Parts: sequence; structure tokens; C-alpha cells
Amino acid sequence: MSLFKPNPKLVALAAAIVGIQMLMAVGSSDSVDGNDTQGSVATQKADDSCEYGNVAECRDQCERGNGDSCSTLGVMYVNGASVERDEVAAGKLYQKACDLESAQGCYALHSALVHGVGMQKDADRATTIAGKACGLGNEDSCTFARRMRLVQDSSR
Repeated sequence: MSLFKPNPKLVALAAAIVGIQMLMAVGSSDSVDGNDTQGSVATQKADDSCEYGNVAECRDQCERGNGDSCSTLGVMYVNGASVERDEVAAGKLYQKACDLESAQGCYALHSALVHGVGMQKDADRATTIAGKACGLGNEDSCTFARRMRLVQDSSR
């Protein structure tokens, strides 16, 4: 019998972030013809970011300024994967990742602000952060930022 009840919002947030990491891994493939010769998408890492589940590697890379690794470590804290579950720590890691210009970190931060994961809900700040994530290349954040601006404009 498990005492842990998964929070649907956290599961959705984690799934979105892992999906982004997988897309980034595909985008960074060295294969010209699209055939993956380096293994499956799930085992590839985006750029030089750490591998999900490797706390020591993620922590070390985050401390050395790798924003994507900070974001990955944050997801591990949200999920309680290889670390004790801590949403506040995750929120701080997402903020650090975004400060380090990580598109996935800014996406995670904006999602945490929307859903109140590890921090207070803040739609205005979430919209601002989504705009930054969009500028860094995260298309999902572009869609969110456009929708929020339309809602804000229509309420004026």
C-alpha cells in the first residue's frame, strides 16, 4: 500500500518538462538523415545537461551554471525521484535555471507559477516568464504567453 498520492498537476508539469527534454535531445542529434545512431531519445541528453535521476551529476552541473541541469534537478525534486520530494526546492531550481537562460527552466518556472507548485500562483509573473521562455525558443511558452496577453487585453 502506497502512502504517496500523486498530484495530477505535478504529474502534468513533470511530463511536460520531460517531453521538452526529449524534444531537445532529438533536436541536438548529430544524425543528418534523422536515423538515431546514438540510442533512443529517452537515453539522450539535451546538450550537456545531466541525466534525469543522476542527482550528483545534476547538482554538480547546476552549480557550475548549466541551467538545463538545474531544471532537470527541479523535476526530480517535484517527483521525488532519487531525492526527497520538495516543491519549494524545485521552484528555486527552476528560478535559477531561468536566470541561467534555460528555455526548459523558464518553461518549468512559468508552469510552477501557473499551478502554484512550490510557490504562490502568479499569472502576471507566469506570463512574463513565459515570454522569456518563448524568446529562448520554447514554443509551448509562446502559445501560453500569446493567450494570456489576449485575455489581459480583453479584460481592459
